Amino acid sequence: MNLRCLPIAGPAGGRADRPPGGPEKSNLSAGVEQGRARSPRGPGFLCSFGAPIRAGACGRSGWRPPLRLVGWLLLALAPLTAGAAEVTPAAGAVEYKVKAGYLFHFTRFVEWPAAAQPAPGRPFVIAVLGDEAAARTIAQVLAGKTVDGRPLEVQTAAHDAVPRHAQILFATRSTAHPPGRLRQELGGAPVLLVGETARFAAHGGTIGFVAEEDRILLEICLEHAAAAGLKISAKLASVARLVKPAPPEPP
Repeated sequence: MNLRCLPIAGPAGGRADRPPGGPEKSNLSAGVEQGRARSPRGPGFLCSFGAPIRAGACGRSGWRPPLRLVGWLLLALAPLTAGAAEVTPAAGAVEYKVKAGYLFHFTRFVEWPAAAQPAPGRPFVIAVLGDEAAARTIAQVLAGKTVDGRPLEVQTAAHDAVPRHAQILFATRSTAHPPGRLRQELGGAPVLLVGETARFAAHGGTIGFVAEEDRILLEICLEHAAAAGLKISAKLASVARLVKPAPPEPP
């Protein structure tokens, strides 16, 4: 499979344990009514989540999500970046610190089938495809975190390896394969397929990061999630732009 585990040793804590009965744990907007979350990249780089939108509104170029539910982002970044190991100041390092927080909090709002849960003592795996530098940054940010009492492990995979054993597969923009091919190679495995290329969710992924006017937004395809046996929390769906599967591209 050509996988290599990255060390994520660090201080204990940062659990993402879920209560019985479902994937949701925390109130995303607790204590935050409105506002903007500015990243360390500096003024003008805003991070926000979108709100529920009407059917058919996804394609409107004028759609602007309100800056609400920023509490999730603040919750994700504050404990994850505090005390994190210094990373190489390469281009995109800050971006992947932010996305690491998102990936960790997806574990709270996505439900995997019981058969896909790691065996006792085995780690919850986030595999990063196509960019070793991004994988190192994500591993450093998530050092010492746990998911449902299991240690969280970040792995990096080569361009030609699709790790079906992972719970989350993050395909970076350096990945050679389009999302539709990744989905085919996963073969219906219950893997949350996350990416950052244009229309990633519509073209085969489950969740796509979208850069729009200096904001990091989310696109989610619920149909692709259901096909993989995954259940997306209504709270997560409510802060994303929902998209439908795109028609298959001609060969």
